[in-house]
Amino acid sequence: MSLRVIGKGSKERLVPLDPLTLSLLEQLESEQGCDDYYFRGRFGGHVHPATVYKWLKQHLGTGWSTHNLRHRAASHGLRETHDLRGVQELLGHASLATTQIYTEVSTEQLTSIVTANSLRTKVIERRLSQTLLNTNVPATVTDADVQQAMRVLAHHLSLVQDG
Repeated sequence: MSLRVIGKGSKERLVPLDPLTLSLLEQLESEQGCDDYYFRGRFGGHVHPATVYKWLKQHLGTGWSTHNLRHRAASHGLRETHDLRGVQELLGHASLATTQIYTEVSTEQLTSIVTANSLRTKVIERRLSQTLLNTNVPATVTDADVQQAMRVLAHHLSLVQDG
């Protein structure tokens, strides 16, 4: 089940609903009937954004706004799914660049990206030993093994440069 949302510029999109939200909206429908809007305004149509802002302040405190809840949802969604395009669709952004502004990247995430992309010393040592020395790599690679591999590599590079 999804919810039809009309955003800025009257752009319409369908947002999937989780089971809890669906249940709450069904309960709301049973209490107030089925209409075009779940949250009706005093004079017809939908509730005014300023009223929603006032409700948030009243129930969540002064540190919250619709804007920072949106940022939080986008950041959490990206952190859990790693799907920037999906978050873009959920927020209704035309540009991926706008979505990137909404999402926060934690220090832990940056660290894990660096770790995932760093070349580990043992991997380099093994590859150098295997390819340059044509030997089986022992369980532990010593400094002497690495130095020997580096000498072979330097010699190989000098031959390539001279030749």
